Amino acid sequence: DAIEAFNPTTARMRWSRRVPVFVADVGLAAVASSDAHHADAIGRAVTRFPGVTEDDLRAAVAGRATTWDGSAYGWPEQVGMFRRQTAKNVRAVRDTLRHRVLRQGTGRDLGYPR
Repeated sequence: DAIEAFNPTTARMRWSRRVPVFVADVGLAAVASSDAHHADAIGRAVTRFPGVTEDDLRAAVAGRATTWDGSAYGWPEQVGMFRRQTAKNVRAVRDTLRHRVLRQGTGRDLGYPR
């Protein structure tokens, strides 16, 4: 098992400073996630491990031989991402209402905003 020790979306939150200690206390492998909602954000955070294959990654997680690297999203990026996510959720509510009340459309689209 592993635990997400770094996510650039939450990296600037007050509690994120405590994550490395928590990860060490629970004794799980530390991994990172880009939380990429757009292609240009892929790789903003990475999990490092010895090797290159899926099996190498599995072995590193099992042996707790992982580390992470990454940089937090800036506040302008965060605000833009939250704005797009809010707009997506508003469209989802609209689509659900159209589907349920007016019997139009297929309902909520769970895809990410473009």
